[in-house]
Amino acid sequence: MAIEKLTSVCELAADGLATRVSLRRNEVAHVDLDVSATPPRRWLGTGTFVWAEVGDLAELTPMLRRGDQTVTHFGFSRRQLSDFVRRCADRAPDRLVPVGRALECSTVWDGVDLLREFTRITTVDGG
Repeated sequence: MAIEKLTSVCELAADGLATRVSLRRNEVAHVDLDVSATPPRRWLGTGTFVWAEVGDLAELTPMLRRGDQTVTHFGFSRRQLSDFVRRCADRAPDRLVPVGRALECSTVWDGVDLLREFTRITTVDGG
């Protein structure tokens, strides 16, 4: 995993996708993604965090794919986030949550109503 992390971070930098890379020993790798770059869609190794800083949420739209689950955010209003989701249509992520809350769980997780999925309904026909 350590070699995968180091290799992935170096590849992102060499391919010009990263504007800055920080790798401290083997604990955490931080990669600032160039906003115009296509984000990596492969596993980058445990403890690798890739992010892009945007001033307008519209800049994120080309980066999104249907399977994206969670986008963390900071500094955007609820209205801006709602407008962004409407503009993304079928490419919108399942969740937009403030930074620091990406791993919190609720009854709806990644677009799936867990209570509905894990509940079995039995019907009895009296006739």
